[in-house]
Amino acid sequence: MRFSIGGHAVRLVFPGSRPDTAPQPAVAPTGHANVLVGREPGEWRRDLPIVSAVVYRDLYPGVDLYFLAEAGRQGPVLKSEFHVAAGADPAVIRMRYAGAASVSLDEAGALRVAAGGDEMRENAPVVYQRDGDRVRAVESRFRLEGDEAAFALGGYDSSLGLIIDPVLAYSSYFGGSRIDNATAVAGDSAGNAYVAGWTDSSDLTLQAPIGAFRGSVDAFVYKVGPSGAVVWATYMGGTGDDRAQGIAVDSAGTTWVTGYTSSTNFPLANQLQGTRSGGRDVFVARINAAGSALMMSTYWGGAGNDEANSITVDQFNQAYIAGETYSANFPTRAPFQASNRGGRDGFLFKIGINGQVSFSTYVGGSGDDVVNAVGISQNLTPYIAGCTSSSNFPTRNPQQPSLSGGQDGFVIRFDGDAAKLIFGTYLGGNGGGVGRTECVNAMALDSFGNAYVTGVTSSTNFPLVNAFQNSRGGSTYDAFVTKLNSDGLRLYSSYLGGRGLDAGTAIRVDSSRRAWVGGYTSSNNFPVASAAQSNLGGLYDAFVARVSTAGNSIEFSTYLGGSSSDTLAGIALGGSNVFAAGLTASSDFPVAGAGTVEPRGSGDSWLTAITP
Repeated sequence: MRFSIGGHAVRLVFPGSRPDTAPQPAVAPTGHANVLVGREPGEWRRDLPIVSAVVYRDLYPGVDLYFLAEAGRQGPVLKSEFHVAAGADPAVIRMRYAGAASVSLDEAGALRVAAGGDEMRENAPVVYQRDGDRVRAVESRFRLEGDEAAFALGGYDSSLGLIIDPVLAYSSYFGGSRIDNATAVAGDSAGNAYVAGWTDSSDLTLQAPIGAFRGSVDAFVYKVGPSGAVVWATYMGGTGDDRAQGIAVDSAGTTWVTGYTSSTNFPLANQLQGTRSGGRDVFVARINAAGSALMMSTYWGGAGNDEANSITVDQFNQAYIAGETYSANFPTRAPFQASNRGGRDGFLFKIGINGQVSFSTYVGGSGDDVVNAVGISQNLTPYIAGCTSSSNFPTRNPQQPSLSGGQDGFVIRFDGDAAKLIFGTYLGGNGGGVGRTECVNAMALDSFGNAYVTGVTSSTNFPLVNAFQNSRGGSTYDAFVTKLNSDGLRLYSSYLGGRGLDAGTAIRVDSSRRAWVGGYTSSNNFPVASAAQSNLGGLYDAFVARVSTAGNSIEFSTYLGGSSSDTLAGIALGGSNVFAAGLTASSDFPVAGAGTVEPRGSGDSWLTAITP
């Protein structure tokens, strides 16, 4: 293969490969092309077959190399795959970038090929095996041997074939004949994605299900392997209204799901509360690594309506759940705040290593308070974020000590037992109020205890620091991105949006402390950079953007959507992928790779894996 990098020709060659192998069509031709270039007809080429994939058979013994053109929203995308036959040795594969100034590995495991002051990036490999309908991930990475790159693999079944795919990505619908809404997504280091949401479809395609459809609306949970194929998928609910709104995966590979239920017969296991206390209670469920059984499932709530919005787990597989309650008797344990101070207060509780509730507390003032996000630092101090209309919301060492508008966002950090605040601060401007939301919708923490938050603001004076966008883009709302240090001081803060409506709904931070922000937008001038989709496709599109480590620039930003309305609810990092999930009403949502490529209902959930 020949590439142009920085104006320099760089050739990808395969040392030790069979010299007489030649590309062959891997699929039947879809048509023919004529290349009539130059004045001499003898130089013209006619009736060349057009194919979507070519293969070099036996490039190495038992190793085929495929180059494939896959459909992307902006046109075909070239990708490569090594197919290693059962019993063949993948260690023989070698790649040399002849003509490159340097070849190196970055901290994400990607191969960086530099020439002419520019570089090309080959993403960290994804390796898997197929055993019937199941897909098994294989631990893998690039390794450098002098100026040659090879693959280092973990344990695998040598009786099965291997697929080595350095640039695997996928995008898929998931749903039934009615409405299916993905509300949260998590990822693991093996490149698996875990999605939770709710559906009123009784005909979801299930895989190794724990439960069947039982009510008017049920929660759903599914796991997707590195290739984009569903590993397991299940309903979760009773005869009432059951909706999952948060998901997390712990170090044991078990899946934690939370949300709310109005069912009196929600499925329980090792429960902490055995009956529904109000019209709507929180549920928390833990599913085993195989997706085949409930390890724990419980109600948690009081006599009013209670719902959980977010869940996270720490390195000891303890779970922290946050949300909102109207109950005057929400169950508390060693509370920071023992009673409901307004009509709706936030809450936070922890399920400890012994499976019992370690603490449970209200959080709020005399107004309306909602906790939308929870995070846990490496030294086990919980953070929460959301929005409040309370002028007496609990604060400590605040950078913003008072409510600036009718509603503001907030960020709080507790000590390890949630008995007192380390810091608590408002975050907002002069907007907020009825019909003019100002709220933190999502939060992520890095290894230093810095908090990254995103949400929506209607303020023209939202607090900014080192911003990449210094003014509201237009219309009523913009998204925002803010980073606070472990003491609650703002390190950067910026608007993010165009002339339409823009909302930040999800955020994650990578090992380089770059914030990945997701949401949705109606702006046809939303800021894009190195975009997979450069233009607004419909009324609303999802967006995914990456903010630089310093917070003063956008390094990547793309629309993601079809010709109708598309929203994003969750972002996760896993392996070399960024996962995004949400709801689409578009019949032409961009799809790629394994999975469902056609919508089935009036609104389907979607899951996309982006390879940066």
